[in-house]
Amino acid sequence: MSHNVESMMYVGRVPWHKLGTYVGDKEITSTEAIVLSGQDWEVELKTPCHMTPSGPVECPDHKVVVRITDNKPLGIVGLRYTPVQNKQAFNFFDEVVGRREAIYHTAGSLHGGKKIWILAKLPDDIIVETKGNEDRINQFLLFTNSHDGTSTVRMLFTPIRVVCQNTLNAAMRGRRDGVNIRHTKTVHQKINQARQILGFAREHYKEFGEIAQRMAEVQVTSANFDEYLEKLFTKAETEEASTRTKNVIADIKHLHETGTVKPFHGTVWGMYNAVAEYADHYKTVKGKGESALYERKYIDNVLTSIWFGSGLQLKQKAFDEAFELVRR
Repeated sequence: MSHNVESMMYVGRVPWHKLGTYVGDKEITSTEAIVLSGQDWEVELKTPCHMTPSGPVECPDHKVVVRITDNKPLGIVGLRYTPVQNKQAFNFFDEVVGRREAIYHTAGSLHGGKKIWILAKLPDDIIVETKGNEDRINQFLLFTNSHDGTSTVRMLFTPIRVVCQNTLNAAMRGRRDGVNIRHTKTVHQKINQARQILGFAREHYKEFGEIAQRMAEVQVTSANFDEYLEKLFTKAETEEASTRTKNVIADIKHLHETGTVKPFHGTVWGMYNAVAEYADHYKTVKGKGESALYERKYIDNVLTSIWFGSGLQLKQKAFDEAFELVRR
């Protein structure tokens, strides 16, 4: 099985990447989301071996995480690692969904099952207003679980701008951008304690909305925008890298003046969203090709970049610099 998006489901509106099986508009539990997205499998720990001239020799200091359904190895972990099965990872949040305080929207896997995820939508939207225009932002919670030892069980606050589906993940200064739970013996106990996530989310989104509104009210000049972009992109050391950086900056400036960002042109909110739109929809990501296989692998890499990788890092830096402008 190739290392790409193996399967995916969505409820309601079609996701921007247009992948996944539509399962209707009915509210579902996390277990149903896991099953409908093809993630209803379990993992187990086995002792890895290496081959020697006299035969296989066990490596007692590590374990390999193996998917039971097809015996596929997903990662090498330490002896303290405690696996969390897909159906266990997120079911603590079903109580919130049952009270209609959130709706599971999409679910799937990344990197051939090494990381699974569920995206849940909270009912209220953030509205940012300026110059008679309004920007609607959906409030989402992103739940992820890894089986390769590279990350914790995570619950991340993930705002998504409706008009262009930009993800505006950003940690506030001195505040968490979510909840992380390590794969140790106490992981299941801590997952139960994380029921408080809805309270954390409400605090986070209240502050995010206030900062976003301030960004929309602060005006900037073209010189301010140039200075802002210089802080985001370090000076290139080679001519080729310099050309690449100039092209990226030109693309971001174009996005700032056109399309979904145009109503907020000349504001800090417009600058920040031009960078976010570039990071989510235009930034170069490996894996693009003409076949369906390449397309799915490309989407896999794009989602990884947006949520966890270089795209997230660029957006966080853009948010931090934009925040400094409205603090003055």
